[in-house]
Amino acid sequence: MSGTLAGIRVIDLTTAVWARWRRRSSAIWCRRDQGGAAGGRIRSARSALPATPGLGAYFLNINRNKRSITLDLKRPAPREALLKLVETADVFVHNMRLGAAERLGMDYPTVAARNPRIVYAAATGFRKDGAHRDPPFFRRRDPGRERARLTQRRRFGGEPRYVPMAVCDKICGYVLASAIGMALFHRERTGKGQEIHVPMLETMVAFNLVDHLWHGVLAEPEKGLGYPRMLTPHRRPFPTKTVTSASSQRPTRNHATCSKQSSVRAGR
Repeated sequence: MSGTLAGIRVIDLTTAVWARWRRRSSAIWCRRDQGGAAGGRIRSARSALPATPGLGAYFLNINRNKRSITLDLKRPAPREALLKLVETADVFVHNMRLGAAERLGMDYPTVAARNPRIVYAAATGFRKDGAHRDPPFFRRRDPGRERARLTQRRRFGGEPRYVPMAVCDKICGYVLASAIGMALFHRERTGKGQEIHVPMLETMVAFNLVDHLWHGVLAEPEKGLGYPRMLTPHRRPFPTKTVTSASSQRPTRNHATCSKQSSVRAGR
């Protein structure tokens, strides 16, 4: 069965989970795309356990429906080979640092010169006009997330814990996929390509402040930030009744999705 974006060709130079999650989503819609990787930097995901020889489970999961080649973009001939692919592509996406893309000759002006209709998408850690434009970005090095974990410890007690999944990568990947889809729709109407940039930090700040900007929306931050009902320590799952697990036949605790706070409010 053909996907919604059947026939769209995507050239992808991304590494890690974030932009590759975007590419997995669009590859499901396209069914086939044209992949590329700069050098061998994808091998950390490629070899992640569990694995078959040369291919890790993580790598296979986020790279399905794709073809790939390896190109050393610091060499003239491989770089020219990639730019030849650009001439017949619809989308070009990378998550390199912006300065690195410029040094490799993979910035938007260079790519658009070979194909003015291209949708050029860059996924980076920070916005293009900010003080942190060029440093690399990883979730574990983000001081804002570290402060959030310490705040959680102070609020609820105990040791701060990581969320057991790449939440920011996947959310920003969906934002990037959505932006690319809208840019392709714009091109269908106007015939013009464009540049897209999705910074992870600013995207996640906007995502979280939908709930927690609170009095800041009214220019009254001194009255408090954060949605109190979501931040109360009483808003958590709680045990309701004992049920039997079908697999072990041992009693287990079934946790409801409502909170003690809502139960008290309802007079239960």
